[in-house]
Amino acid sequence: MTDPAGDTAAVLREAGINTIVPLDSKEEISQGLGDFLYQVRQGITPIPNDNEIHRHSREVRSQGLARLLDSLSGGQINMRGTK
Repeated sequence: MTDPAGDTAAVLREAGINTIVPLDSKEEISQGLGDFLYQVRQGITPIPNDNEIHRHSREVRSQGLARLLDSLSGGQINMRGTK
């Protein structure tokens, strides 16, 4: 459940996930949940590959954020937040 036109939906589609429904439509949520459960029962649920899962892991995303913050600070801030 996410905005089908949003960034989260785009990431899900890139990972091969197509069971995306809007947050504000109980009819579409009900239908989407039914479709998803059918796929689970049939063993045909799309599952992202290990590389895709790793790419979005907290560890990898945190490393990217740390690199960004380090580049913005010029690498001059130590772990205690002082220069």
